[in-house]
Amino acid sequence: MPNGYDHKVAGLDLAIHLTNVTSRLVHSHHLHYRQPKFGLNYVKKPDVEMFLKNGVVFKDGCFEEVDDVILCTGYEFNLSFLDKSCELNATTRHVVPVYQHMVNIRKPSMMILGLATPSITRILDAQAEYAVALIAGKFQLPSQADMMQSWLKHVTALYAEGRKIDDANLLFNDMNKTQNYRVCVIGAGVAGLSSARYLKQEGISFTVLECTQYVGGTWRYDPRVGYDENGLLLHTSMYKHLRYA
Repeated sequence: MPNGYDHKVAGLDLAIHLTNVTSRLVHSHHLHYRQPKFGLNYVKKPDVEMFLKNGVVFKDGCFEEVDDVILCTGYEFNLSFLDKSCELNATTRHVVPVYQHMVNIRKPSMMILGLATPSITRILDAQAEYAVALIAGKFQLPSQADMMQSWLKHVTALYAEGRKIDDANLLFNDMNKTQNYRVCVIGAGVAGLSSARYLKQEGISFTVLECTQYVGGTWRYDPRVGYDENGLLLHTSMYKHLRYA
């Protein structure tokens, strides 16, 4: 009965996959988010009080016997190499004020990647692309006053949710704005189905539209070549070997 002990999104991502291969998954965390639909083998627990030889005791006093423990407890910032001239308030828990969770508002030529939490690979990749595009002159930043106003709006929204300044680099507050969105995914090929998977994980309502009676796009094998019975071009015959994968 593996146990995932987590207060970061890495633990949530692991939990999604582990519920498919474990008889019982005990997930300890204190985050507030739109929880995906887990199976009956998923058990949410508060923070850990102590570890014993045969299991874990949680803050609510309950005990769970476990076989394995996975720690996804995150990390703390260490920007001690920055001096006061950078005009940033940097602690082990937060770095402020920054625009788009990366641009030093008071010194806009300085960007710090990896501050945003949760630290997800796709977010880091997007930040790197943003930084390079800015350096290359493909767009301009807003004025310092506008960037500061945007940051203050973000922090004010966090305070309204009962959070503290330590959560200033948290992306969840921005991501939760999508909770009332309805998304239309056009095409049930690999890209469309992958998008649908991640939308489902985020709890966002969506509809997938496909003009054929098949799903999978070019990954679905069809022995025919040319056009199907509806006159639509077939793109699948080159993947015959996938039948045996």
